[in-house]
Amino acid sequence: MDRVDVNAMITSMASDPAWTAEERESVSWVLSQHNLAYKQMVEGRLRQSLSTREGLLARLLALLGSGSEEHVLLQRLRLERGELLGRVGDKDEAVAALSQCATALRRIVETTAPALSETPSGPSASSGSKAETKAETESNVVLRHATAKDAVHALCEALKALGTELALVDQYHKSLDVFKECEQVNPHPETHVFSLQLKTKIAMVWVFMISDGGPSEEQVEQLWKLAHALLLDIVENAGKALEVVQGTDERAILVDIQGEAYWRLGQLCKMIGNEAAALENATSYVQVYDRKVTLSSLPGCMDFCELKIDVGDFSVEVRDMVLQCVLVAKQAYGEGHVTYGLALQNQVSFLFRQGQFDEAIEVCKQIIHIEEASANNAGRGRMMLAFLEDMKAGAK
Repeated sequence: MDRVDVNAMITSMASDPAWTAEERESVSWVLSQHNLAYKQMVEGRLRQSLSTREGLLARLLALLGSGSEEHVLLQRLRLERGELLGRVGDKDEAVAALSQCATALRRIVETTAPALSETPSGPSASSGSKAETKAETESNVVLRHATAKDAVHALCEALKALGTELALVDQYHKSLDVFKECEQVNPHPETHVFSLQLKTKIAMVWVFMISDGGPSEEQVEQLWKLAHALLLDIVENAGKALEVVQGTDERAILVDIQGEAYWRLGQLCKMIGNEAAALENATSYVQVYDRKVTLSSLPGCMDFCELKIDVGDFSVEVRDMVLQCVLVAKQAYGEGHVTYGLALQNQVSFLFRQGQFDEAIEVCKQIIHIEEASANNAGRGRMMLAFLEDMKAGAK
């Protein structure tokens, strides 16, 4: 989510001379709430961030009135809401929201295509002016408070987000179709930050398809090679960009890109039984994030901990990272979320390998509680508990 670009659009909107003082105050409130929502998200308070975003969207809808569906900023904010729905686990709702957003932005881009080579419309061209009539061209209507290029960039972001969520609900071929459309619309060069982000998502789908076994063994082997080569390319290009980048926000995005590439490389290596290479990539991952567990680094840090425990590393560093993963997952997703349960599994493994059976059993009971509330309860927690109880009895 590019907070800076969206904030710039909100600020531009606020400068529209057509607004009354009260309306301008509403736009300022939307800006402050957008910053608050971003802060809440970074701090891992995802549900609060989602609630804040829904509040600012309601206020903006009331302010824009009729024709708001063709407002680029509104769709951009809806896009952020859709992404966040996916992050909190509301996958079906996320896909629906992002599909609607992409459809609206496609319409806007198709309408504004002739305007792409024109001078961006300023605030004075806004259709928010009460003096404007229905005779205004459709191009000016949809370009209200935005440029045609803003619309294209928003569509690219929506397609990237939609493709990602489709992959996460196992709709791989639909996901790849959406990413292909995104590649066709994307105006950026291949080494641009957005292009690198898109490549990581394509590689992600290939990794998922490999993990599921694919239609044939031959295709799995081909996909593995394609994914491995693409991820190595992403690591290299993101690394080069990090050496010269200046802005803090862009640097954070590049760190996430390079981190995800290392994470996926580790997964690929683990699939073929190369545990040493998997751990090497996982180590590169945590180094990219300065060995700090954050909401962004959480997935790869959990994998790093699992691999470290598997090779018998029970150092203070690993113990602390295991606990940090548990804390970050709990704060971000809540005690009933599957991600929190996965973080607890590492804690159980660490405690068990250290011979701390009672502590491991107590944590395992929390996992069982999470699984029993889940629609996809595989009973892993109960199997772990039975195993721990047997091992505890045998140790006496």
